[in-house]
Amino acid sequence: MIGVRADLPRYRIAVAELPLSASLASHAEGAIVVVAGSGRWVQAARAALAADAAAVIVSNPGAFMDDDCAELLRTAGDRPIIVDRPLLRADVVASAVAQDATAHYVTVEVAAAPGRRDAVMREAVGWMRVLAGGACEVRGVDWTSSARLGLVQRVDGVVVGALTVSTITGADEGAWIRAVAVADSRVEVLVDEADARASVEIATADGVLRVPRRFEARERVALRRAIEAAGSSNAVADLADLRADAAIAHRLADKQR
Repeated sequence: MIGVRADLPRYRIAVAELPLSASLASHAEGAIVVVAGSGRWVQAARAALAADAAAVIVSNPGAFMDDDCAELLRTAGDRPIIVDRPLLRADVVASAVAQDATAHYVTVEVAAAPGRRDAVMREAVGWMRVLAGGACEVRGVDWTSSARLGLVQRVDGVVVGALTVSTITGADEGAWIRAVAVADSRVEVLVDEADARASVEIATADGVLRVPRRFEARERVALRRAIEAAGSSNAVADLADLRADAAIAHRLADKQR
């Protein structure tokens, strides 16, 4: 049993749903601390670690300065920082990479409103990294008035594919990401913010496997991961992955200016 200090209502519900593993706590010491990803979330996470938190969950992180994030990693040491990314859920990622096959080619399509385009592009870069099987780098960018196309390859030189970002004009439309990886099997992932849906299809010579839709709330997924990580010595790469994805997205955006 571990304590969880959480002000976000959906995380408090997640704690109640895991009564054998977690309970609400009013202090940070020895507990898992949930930090909202809006505003100065890096500073809030550092404050929790300074108060001897056992682990930190960052919920839906927004913008950050990379130097501050690097300092957060140093402050954390071997204490886990779980990053809850709604468009890059850990359980959906696990389903998508279950085939354990290195992709020959990956394409990722993204659509988002102008004010959120760069933030959603960061999550799309995350899907490129996941399906490509390693860290990526930008090889070229082509811009139009309504879309951007980034050519990406793995840092070891393997050609990976392309990331296309378009702008949504409808006010009520949510962002979406569609990622396809081609290897001996074909994996397609669709994450649609408008109806909170995430689907994974894996096509092989034997047919198409549609992974059952997941009904577990992402907050509970993140909390379970934090509980497991706090009780083990296994390293968690969430924050390092977030930094890497943000760096690629920033390079793509820089090519426009």
